Amino acid sequence: MQENKKSHNLLRVNNWIFSIVSFLGVLIVMAQSTSTGVLYLLVFLAMFIMTYTIPAILLFPGTSKIFGAEIPIDKSNKFFYSISIGFNGFFATLGCIIIVYAFLQGMFAISFLGLLFLLLSYFNIKALKSILQELNNADN
Repeated sequence: MQENKKSHNLLRVNNWIFSIVSFLGVLIVMAQSTSTGVLYLLVFLAMFIMTYTIPAILLFPGTSKIFGAEIPIDKSNKFFYSISIGFNGFFATLGCIIIVYAFLQGMFAISFLGLLFLLLSYFNIKALKSILQELNNADN
């Protein structure tokens, strides 16, 4: 069980790093986008938050804080876990599509991004399912 918590901590840190870098990247691209492009980027940013920021919060066993402010998310609510697993499944599929498309087009460096999506989403799904299983066992 202790080894499981350590792997969750590493996964949590990776989720936070990926979320922050992605958020900053979207802000930079938004600065140069048209109004329609900004709308699409906001939708993508919301999906990204559900995919990588919410698991970073849910994988922390205590009360999560950002800059000292507590984040009021009920970690016993199975809905957040299910939604996050669904979005991670979407991004894992997107990672597979990016890898295949990059190899078909001969852009091998881009396949690294697909691999990053695929691996991070896979490990998120695995960790969130184990916590969801513990919640289901606690209810019974």
